[in-house]
Amino acid sequence: MEKLKLTYQIKAEELMEGYDLYYKAFRQKFTYIKAAIFLIPLLLFLQQVWMDPYYTLGWVCIIICIGAIYCILAMPKLERRNTERALSAIKDDSYQLVLTDENLSVSTIIPEEDEKYLDVNSDGTLRPLPEIRPTVVGFKEKSYRCVETEKIFSVMTKEVSLVIPKNNLSVYEKETLRDSLKPSEK
Repeated sequence: MEKLKLTYQIKAEELMEGYDLYYKAFRQKFTYIKAAIFLIPLLLFLQQVWMDPYYTLGWVCIIICIGAIYCILAMPKLERRNTERALSAIKDDSYQLVLTDENLSVSTIIPEEDEKYLDVNSDGTLRPLPEIRPTVVGFKEKSYRCVETEKIFSVMTKEVSLVIPKNNLSVYEKETLRDSLKPSEK
């Protein structure tokens, strides 16, 4: 049964807030675990070099471990920066949200002027653009989480992150979303 259906647009800063929440919920812990995996041999090689400063392979391994730790810890910042740059391509997009008892579905609304663009087959013939499927998050999925902040609702699983801005929602829509999504943390 459909509880709520609405159309909205989202700002880049709201999407980035959702991205940060997703990263903290599902990826941050593994970033630190991967860095710690290289920290252990780093400490062992430091001990070996302390005992024998002429252990050249130890110095090389220390540099490799430090480089790996740096890359692992810098990667989230690079991903975030690239995501911010990519948001300029979707700044004018509109989305349609459909809330039911079992799931939340969000799909991109294609403007009429974009519908006329066609895709080209490998043989040069034209075909219509493929249908854009909605992104669906089931409330009973094992990794389901919802976080409500002052500006957004962030609905996420390990595979999907949806951001719903609060700025243009009515009080009824906010309450319906809040009750249905059951935020797991604040």
